[in-house]
Amino acid sequence: MLLSRPVLGALSLSPAAALSLCAVSPAFVTFLLLNVSGIPLSEEKYDKRFGDRKDYQEWKENTPKFFPKIFS
Repeated sequence: MLLSRPVLGALSLSPAAALSLCAVSPAFVTFLLLNVSGIPLSEEKYDKRFGDRKDYQEWKENTPKFFPKIFS
C-alpha cells in the first residue's frame, strides 16, 4: 500500500481514491503546462522578440514543444 492507514484516515479517502488522485495530478500539471501557463506564455514572449527571424521560425517548427525528440 502506497499510503499508510493514518494518512488515508486523515484524508478520509479510500486507497482507490488516493491512487486515482495520484494518477490525475501529473495529467493535470501536463495540461496546465501545455495549454495554460507554460508553453503559450513562452511562445507569446519569444514570438514578439524573435518572430521576424527565419532561424527562429525554423527552430520553432522543428522542435518539439514538451517532450524531446529521442529518435530522428
